[in-house]
Amino acid sequence: MGFFDVFGLSPYAPRPWATPKRRRGSVGSTRTQSKRFKLVYDPKAYMNTGYGSSSSISETDDEESGDAGGGGGGSGYTPTEKTEKTKVEKKVVGEGRPSQAMFLKAIQSNANLKEAEENWARSGSGKKLGSLEDIRRQRLANDRIIEAVALGTSISSPKAGEASKTPKTPKTPKTPNTVTPIVSDSPSSVEVGVSESEETPPSEEEEEEEEEDEEEEDDDDDDDDEEEEESVIDVDLVELKNLLRNRKPPLPGLKNPQPTAPPPAGGKTQPQSMNPTWNISPNIRARILNDKKILAELGEPEYACRDVEIRDAIWQVMDKMERFAKEHFSDEVMNSWTYGQPEGTIGERFYQILDFETVKLIHCVASGGPSGVFGWHDLFLNEKKRRALVCAIIGKTITEQVFQHPFFGAGKAQLHHIAAVETKFRNHDASKLTLPPNFKSHVNTILSALWVHLSPLQSLTRFRSLPPADFLAPLHTIITHAALISLHMRLDPHTVYHHEPLFKEDHFDGTRMECFNRADLTVQNPRNELAKCPPAEQARRARLSEAEKKRSKNDGLVTNMTILDGVTAYRLGGWEAPHSRLDNVVFEREGYKRQGVRMRVITHGWVFCRWGRAKSVQRVGGVAIDEEQERRLHGDSWREGGWMGFTDLEGVRDWLGEEREAERRERERRRVELRGWEEEVLQASEGEEGPSPLRSQSVSVRRGGLPVENTGALVVKGRSEVKKVDKGKGRAEVERGVQDIVIEPSPERDFDD
Repeated sequence: MGFFDVFGLSPYAPRPWATPKRRRGSVGSTRTQSKRFKLVYDPKAYMNTGYGSSSSISETDDEESGDAGGGGGGSGYTPTEKTEKTKVEKKVVGEGRPSQAMFLKAIQSNANLKEAEENWARSGSGKKLGSLEDIRRQRLANDRIIEAVALGTSISSPKAGEASKTPKTPKTPKTPNTVTPIVSDSPSSVEVGVSESEETPPSEEEEEEEEEDEEEEDDDDDDDDEEEEESVIDVDLVELKNLLRNRKPPLPGLKNPQPTAPPPAGGKTQPQSMNPTWNISPNIRARILNDKKILAELGEPEYACRDVEIRDAIWQVMDKMERFAKEHFSDEVMNSWTYGQPEGTIGERFYQILDFETVKLIHCVASGGPSGVFGWHDLFLNEKKRRALVCAIIGKTITEQVFQHPFFGAGKAQLHHIAAVETKFRNHDASKLTLPPNFKSHVNTILSALWVHLSPLQSLTRFRSLPPADFLAPLHTIITHAALISLHMRLDPHTVYHHEPLFKEDHFDGTRMECFNRADLTVQNPRNELAKCPPAEQARRARLSEAEKKRSKNDGLVTNMTILDGVTAYRLGGWEAPHSRLDNVVFEREGYKRQGVRMRVITHGWVFCRWGRAKSVQRVGGVAIDEEQERRLHGDSWREGGWMGFTDLEGVRDWLGEEREAERRERERRRVELRGWEEEVLQASEGEEGPSPLRSQSVSVRRGGLPVENTGALVVKGRSEVKKVDKGKGRAEVERGVQDIVIEPSPERDFDD
């Protein structure tokens, strides 16, 4: 799997649960699935961040203690820096697995820290020095607990650093055998030899004595487990320099040569010959060759191969989502939730434990259909629908918070300057980059949010809803894979990867959608012959009335849940030449550079469908039909209440009403605050006698972000406009006049008169 394999992540499973739409093959004209390229992200840097193989946390003296992600960029060394530095590692001596109670407290603490940081930013002159640093350190500690629970690893104990014994004197390290250059008389020749002090190798007796000394030291180390040790890694400078010197240079920039033969008028030029293995086993063929030979053998531009890798990576994330949902949400709903309730419903107390954001998310991705409240209850009672709902929650979260994030894991300052930096250094990036500093922290944030969304659904089928390691580890892998895909999408300056939105209760379109329950829908197709249906489907149809059988012949596929948006790539210009590269785009013809926009479908949208009629047919000629007509239109699918929202269920929070109320209160607060500032500015501009609250402050008024000189006239105008706008019920906001009033301390004025 391309860059997933290079990063040491798990490859494709031997039996992936993929639908026929997700076949290995071509996208557009690309006839291969995955190719291994040289990646811009260092695989070792990724593994050093703590994902994948490490079972303990190691600290280095070069690691910044205030880093929110624990050094998301790995070791932080470049090949040049490694020739000049030595790295010191400290072994963590006391380790212990955090409890699930600590995990819950860490999530709650992160939420409180976010609120505290926002309050700190709004506190003005009352800020306390060091408070932001304290918040960042606490968030770092919480992230370590969350990550340790997700990966099933251990964290260092606070009491481990207290040494009960006096540390022993470290042994003087032996001088290693170093290779030194010996320059001969010829200025162009350089020989490598061994220095005079180390020419003679040690004898066998000396080697035996050294081994005995090392064994005795190891025994002493076992007795002092609570002590910290430092091990210095010696770096051979000359050897590393030789390795860097002998390293293969990067692929040089290609010029725009004239094509040997003019390309066809309506399409691309194809390679003269291609190995047939690409059509049979493309993955095996790609792993045999290196990146240059792959591009040369396929005869395709580099972007085509990159699109295939991104497509396969997204498919792998989809397969992992499907496996996770089947493993943890396939059991039957426990009787404690349905006891004493009407058939086909769940108790009200289940919906009361759903979080505000969870209710909002479910309402946005799913539909109950024309079955009233029973359609919503069936989303949680039906095993296959519940699995699709879990995938939809994960898919919507990673689409909005990961795939569409401009720079996953970056800080605020990096997000502000990312556009300028990408433009300035688009042709000067090195071959490898480290991960953003907040990568781990961002992953843990998404992991915490998904756990809040999915833990109530897990409690439907299991007595213990607390997150075990086997529940969070797959989620952690899914988020990490999606984050790497998001970063790779942002590395191509010539491509825009658009996530095409999907809508529930829409007609299914096979050209841009992939169905989650395709196998079941194929069996339940009402236009299939009864004799060719399996016994279970024949028994279901036998229970239907003749009128329902006749009505269902006109049913179509309708989207019931939107799981994951499709991805489409857009590029400027016509066809590119086979030797076109990311740093030097080459078109097949000179006129292709400004010839329109190319579009390529990378992945289809992922939806859960049902047989029936869409909600759009509820209006005929712009007039809504009555309940009796709806019953005849939808047949047996119609139940009491018809089309209802998720918030219409008993116990479900009215998220939309709460959101509107919060927005109304915020508008009212801003209006009151603006009026108060206007009064103070007006008093200062009129020069009233007596002590003024703005005596030691300078006032600057801004409109649209620009300073305004005539403050007094603007304030008066602003007051008149406020009164004019607020006529009536007082619900309108201030749209003109004073937009922003900034009060800053004045250094010229003294408090003493």
